Amino acid sequence: MPVLRRHLPSPFSITALTESDLRSCIGLDDEALLAIEDGFTRLAQGGATVPPVMMIPVTERNGEIDGLVCGSIR
Repeated sequence: MPVLRRHLPSPFSITALTESDLRSCIGLDDEALLAIEDGFTRLAQGGATVPPVMMIPVTERNGEIDGLVCGSIR
């Protein structure tokens, strides 16, 4: 399956990646899996935070921009 890339006129540019694109860039070795497990454990125990999704309404275009920010460890 070809990679879906849609480029909007400047100043906006969006690149959409397929699952296989992401898998080719990110490895899940033992160290990565342990870090993910630790993150979920800390979250369950109240030792980490996950901020809400940021939403910016764009009413003149009848749309919105959604963004994710990083969490933190307490």
